[in-house]
Amino acid sequence: MFERTRSLIQRLADSWHAEEAPPSERRFWVRYPSDRQTLIRIDATDGDSMVAKVQEVSHGGIRLRLHKSLDVGTMLRIELPTAAGEPAATTVLACVIHERPDGDGWIIGCRFSAELSEDDLEGMGARMERPLGVEKRVAERLRSRGKVMYRVVDGGDVENAAPIHTISFDGIAFLATEQIDPGTLLSLELHDDAGTPVLTIVACVVYQSNAGRGKWMVCCNFIRELDDAELAAVVK
Repeated sequence: MFERTRSLIQRLADSWHAEEAPPSERRFWVRYPSDRQTLIRIDATDGDSMVAKVQEVSHGGIRLRLHKSLDVGTMLRIELPTAAGEPAATTVLACVIHERPDGDGWIIGCRFSAELSEDDLEGMGARMERPLGVEKRVAERLRSRGKVMYRVVDGGDVENAAPIHTISFDGIAFLATEQIDPGTLLSLELHDDAGTPVLTIVACVVYQSNAGRGKWMVCCNFIRELDDAELAAVVK
């Protein structure tokens, strides 16, 4: 089961390589170069922290250089340094979405579970000049009458259904009848309002709140952005 799930995540992640995307592809987050170091820890272990070199960072993700490879789908806790070089005050959850060898190390691309603030970016040493010709993509959350079938990655084959509340290029909110902890990795099958499955994608739970009457609002970030056609298929 574990290997089959890892293979699924790899196939989905292969379609989105941040540093190799064509210039014509629309991006929601502007990526900024950085030369800071940070500490990371694999979320599911109590092992020691590892030092990582930051290469690029954005509100939504980060590219690191490590001395070892990490499997796609691995959840990391990344310490965010402050601009003054003081001990990290913030730790953010991130999901590894791609990796590749680079000399005697590895380049690791990660998606944050929640967007970084401007202060967080400054602490990461991001040079905030916006590249010419790059505009920030508006992640408008749209209502949908569709539903989502979801299951926990590496949690077995049990699927649950939930109505979609809102959806955007980068994430989804749905009403579940159970609590799903932030940091949980889900495999989602999105259906349109006619009940037709239109897309399968991996997402990370970043927020949940009690919606009353035995319902929980679960908010997730997708492992990659949807394109226009994919979003339109879900909200039509």
